[in-house]
Amino acid sequence: MIWRLWSYPMTEELLAESRLPLKPVTRLLAHCSDEAPLYFANGATDIDQKRGLALYGPADKSDLGPQTIRIGIVSSAEGLQQVTSWIRQFTERPIPATGLRPFIEQTFPGFLKAFHCRLLTSTDHNEELLNKEINQLVAIVNPNLRIKKAVELYASKVKNICRRVSRPDVIICHEPASVEERCGAGMSSWDKRKGALSAREKEEAEKIREAVRTHHVLLAPLDEDTKNMIEMVVNQDFRASLKAKCLDEPAPVQILTQTILEKMLNHEQQAHSKIGQDAATIAWNLAAAIYYKADHQPWRVGQLRQGTCYVGIRFYYDKTTSEKDMHASLAQIFSETGEGMVVRGDSFKWNVENEGEPRLSEGAAFDLLDNAINVYKQHHNNQPPNRVCIHKSSRYGSSEKRGFLRACSDVPKCDLVALAKRKDISFFRNGDNPVLRGTRIPLGSSYLVYTKGYNTFQRGYHKPRIPLAMEITQYYGDTSLDEIAKEILALTRLNWNTTDYCIYWPVTLEFSDHVGEILGRVPAGEPISEDYYKYM
Repeated sequence: MIWRLWSYPMTEELLAESRLPLKPVTRLLAHCSDEAPLYFANGATDIDQKRGLALYGPADKSDLGPQTIRIGIVSSAEGLQQVTSWIRQFTERPIPATGLRPFIEQTFPGFLKAFHCRLLTSTDHNEELLNKEINQLVAIVNPNLRIKKAVELYASKVKNICRRVSRPDVIICHEPASVEERCGAGMSSWDKRKGALSAREKEEAEKIREAVRTHHVLLAPLDEDTKNMIEMVVNQDFRASLKAKCLDEPAPVQILTQTILEKMLNHEQQAHSKIGQDAATIAWNLAAAIYYKADHQPWRVGQLRQGTCYVGIRFYYDKTTSEKDMHASLAQIFSETGEGMVVRGDSFKWNVENEGEPRLSEGAAFDLLDNAINVYKQHHNNQPPNRVCIHKSSRYGSSEKRGFLRACSDVPKCDLVALAKRKDISFFRNGDNPVLRGTRIPLGSSYLVYTKGYNTFQRGYHKPRIPLAMEITQYYGDTSLDEIAKEILALTRLNWNTTDYCIYWPVTLEFSDHVGEILGRVPAGEPISEDYYKYM
């Protein structure tokens, strides 16, 4: 196959006009992988998540009839009524798609039809946000303090539900309009800046905060105003902070804003300006997330090796300290069946400006991967993996490589793969359509994989810009690069936070930034949940 390669995506006409010489045609051998099959109920296969669920049902569909998922709700009195009414509709009634792109926007047939499962609500599983609690909350001027108090209020309600004898499988934390606008995703940029501390107040608050963190005790207890001032300097995020606060609760939480609730209740077919999706697509994505959070499996993906422990490693900022250079590592672990687990590494100081991308010491790399393998064993009847495949979003340092390989000393096979988005090279194929998804191109010392691109099922590539390749920048291991690339493509379809055809990164790395945002708010030493669905 012949490709014309430019440093910038320019046509021959533009190059001629700018009097830049054309680079010679470079012959590159390109391959295209077939899509990994998706498995649904009774081993049925399909290429698309939505169609497979609508036709066959989920991978773990019961032969004994529809199962049930118990739903708890935290909201205002009016919100409790609205969410309860929506759940009844969501379970039984379809939400029509626009029909403009039938292979992308597909009608949601109702939760019962798609997942062979009923959603049940009960007043015993609900907690009400009182009007006075909401009014006191939204009246707080400083945005960081306001969000923190909102998180504490919701977390206390979640805790109340989980302490009951009968508890739900998933708890929906609904944001009424006022909470969404003042604490959640609906906050304006002006509102986020309002009530900010002065530079002198920030410096004073940071000193007190660090003294409390370092010494744990002060000569005298802090008064309420000082405590609040300390919290005002910590950048808060409602979603990440609430997830972090509820990690040790038995029931996972699902955040639902008033904007999304109204869109689904009204079956709005036009994409909302803030959301960018129609009601049917939102319903599909929310349904898959709820089903997975209730410890079920919507679908399985083929072309993943049995007994392989897939590990994604990234770094995040530790936000429990005022030190700006404090980082920590995390590992997202997946089995070939799609079971997800999370492991947190130790915190360490690293100056990105002076030292570049964070690197682990040999000991820290060994500890992180050794813990990840032990967690995998605990979830697989104490059976170790027969292969470990590590994905990392930066290149491996020599100490990291030694530590990871030492942790795999008892594992028969090990692969270390570094991945990056390649932005400076573009490939085009003949005709009007972009490069096919699944295209693999050896390029000197690296290897390019197109995880986004034209796919035959959707009859196109529906993005505003040309697809960018993912580059395997570094590799060491026992598996061929062709097989590594095929696994990466399969792992872009192992994501239950969405029913989109695929994502760009493999799931081992796709949500590590979100997971890091949550873990970054949990103090070192405090226990965390290993269950991946708690972080979704």
